[in-house]
Amino acid sequence: SSLSKCRKLCQREASCVRIVAIPTTNRCILKNSQHSEGTRVSWTAKHGSISISMECVNADAPQDEPSDLPSFSLDLKGSCVEKDIDYPGGWIRTFDVGSLSECLEKCSMNSECVLFVVLIGKQQCLLKNSDHEGPTSFSFIAKAGSRAVKMDCLSDQNKKTARKHQEIDEEKHQKEKEKPEETFDLDIPGSCMEIGVDYPDGFIATFNGISSLSKCRKLCQGEASCVRIVAIPTTNRCILKNSRHSEGTKVSWAAKQGSISISMECVNADAPEDEKKARKHQEIDEEKQRKEKEMPRRKEGKEKTDNESEDECVLKDTDLQGGSIRRIVDVSSMEECRGFCENNIKCV
Repeated sequence: SSLSKCRKLCQREASCVRIVAIPTTNRCILKNSQHSEGTRVSWTAKHGSISISMECVNADAPQDEPSDLPSFSLDLKGSCVEKDIDYPGGWIRTFDVGSLSECLEKCSMNSECVLFVVLIGKQQCLLKNSDHEGPTSFSFIAKAGSRAVKMDCLSDQNKKTARKHQEIDEEKHQKEKEKPEETFDLDIPGSCMEIGVDYPDGFIATFNGISSLSKCRKLCQGEASCVRIVAIPTTNRCILKNSRHSEGTKVSWAAKQGSISISMECVNADAPEDEKKARKHQEIDEEKQRKEKEMPRRKEGKEKTDNESEDECVLKDTDLQGGSIRRIVDVSSMEECRGFCENNIKCV
């Protein structure tokens, strides 16, 4: 019923570049870019046709003309997406789409489609076959704001991406292959080792990246409540256990990983004499350093300490082995040490 309605129909068809309206018959004819030159002797011209170029009518349209179309998603990036380019001819079919990826999907499902052109303003997807012409930036579609994408370009891009990921994976695999394997030294006498045995419960701490049984043992020696170590050579793991551990078992997770359990009582008894002497000298040196560190505080409370040492309950130069709960350093007097014991329900 009007030229504006005929124009609107043309705007909804991506390949439409001109309208020819016949007012006497209320007819609207849409034309693509392959139309011939204008003439006044055709049947439509003799019926009073009105021809309008969309390029002309769009140029004269108000710039702030409202649009009821939702926003369009330019969700394909990269060198394969050609901005404001058209490939005339080779038209297969037109779809209304909301994104570039949606147009890509339409093209992928059509065996003839070798490229697609999206008219952004109209949100239309034009599928093209191999009969299309070369690229141009002067067509109505290109000037209206288009995106052109060739399917073989995307295919090559995907192949390059896949090849790049493959190279990264191969490089990572090569580095892992060249990485020296971690070893675990069984440098403690075999008579103390219980291979494939675990002692559940009694957990104190776990250490990873331990390279030998002796290093695991040293960690245990630094923990007063540690009475056993459970090492897992395959993962270079060292687990410290206190006296609350359960009986030995061969069916736990650690045991199935090839764990090695060692009692500190056994390993200390089997230690070479020179090692025992070295450890004894180390303990003496540590005790000497501790006393020198405590000397300033002990000087002030010396008289009180001397009186306490005369108490019949005090066993001078005596150690009660086993039953360790906790080691507290920097204690200035026996009275202070007794205070710590009174505040611990396990201390006897």
